[in-house]
Amino acid sequence: MSQHHVDETALSLHQPHPWAKEGLEIASCENDSWCGFLRPKTDVVGWWWLWPETVQLVQWWKADLERRLKRPLKSSERMLLTSTGSNLYRDSSRNAQSSFSNKWSRLCSRVNKAEGKNAVPGLPFGTLRDQMSNWLGGDQNRAVLASVALAHGIPHKGDKLLFKHYSNRPWAHLFEAQKEYRQLLQPIFDGVPDPLATHDPLAG
Repeated sequence: MSQHHVDETALSLHQPHPWAKEGLEIASCENDSWCGFLRPKTDVVGWWWLWPETVQLVQWWKADLERRLKRPLKSSERMLLTSTGSNLYRDSSRNAQSSFSNKWSRLCSRVNKAEGKNAVPGLPFGTLRDQMSNWLGGDQNRAVLASVALAHGIPHKGDKLLFKHYSNRPWAHLFEAQKEYRQLLQPIFDGVPDPLATHDPLAG
């Protein structure tokens, strides 16, 4: 098995999964998009199939960042940047996600001010990443999927990025579960306007 590295964050849009050519047995084609992630501090690899709605927002976000920064984004840059181009997630900080969390809190406050108190439930910031794993439930097999979805686990000590040490994780089942979860939320998508085709009164 050849060595296959995952960058800190890797976006692979409109293409088969990058590991498919390395032997990962999943159904994948040019209509798919992926996000690979190396979890800070533990260096555990995570992969996620991106919903079409997510891909649309990523493409818009990239174009908007390039417009505001007045330069093309480098492939190694993160998507969540400040207005000056600094990383919103600060690796060197003891509380690395505080800027992101504060940004989210301010956005929720703006929505609540415009739409009415508690329009956005005041749940802890970390609740966002737990939604799918909670939906998967406590069944043993689904619990394994939840763990992979959250990028839990201990990396191989010899070479934490070697593909073969991650090839036996249930990636295919995780990606299928992501598609099932999207179908569960489809009525929400059907009930709201296209956010990129509708004027946002909170923008600016």
